[in-house]
Amino acid sequence: MTKFDPSLCQPHLKMFLGDEYPPSAIFLEYIAGLEMINLENYSQQRVDNVIDGIREIHKALVRHKDPKPRNMMVVVDIPERVVWLDFDRAETYDEDKITVEQQKLIEEEEVMVDECRIAMVGRGQRQQSWAGY
Repeated sequence: MTKFDPSLCQPHLKMFLGDEYPPSAIFLEYIAGLEMINLENYSQQRVDNVIDGIREIHKALVRHKDPKPRNMMVVVDIPERVVWLDFDRAETYDEDKITVEQQKLIEEEEVMVDECRIAMVGRGQRQQSWAGY
């Protein structure tokens, strides 16, 4: 299979029918107690795990392309678990063909996530982190 065909899963995946580029895969998981990371539920451990998560995503040569708190989730009852969501804009790169520019974009994305961490944890100021939501 070269591309996933969302027309085979109707009506559940109708939002994918009009996509210019069909998805390669769709991953769905129900996670109880999932909520967006915010100034009320963050901890240093959770934010560190968000950073570790994006690093692991990048090791797989995937660029998320929407690294905002609304796509960073925490599991209420499992303090160490964080989940990255919403990969509809993501780009994947081939290890043998990744360009210097693409590698730089991946590195810049990690900096963006770290800047969000600084705004949330380092300063704890709602107005500085709110723009990311």
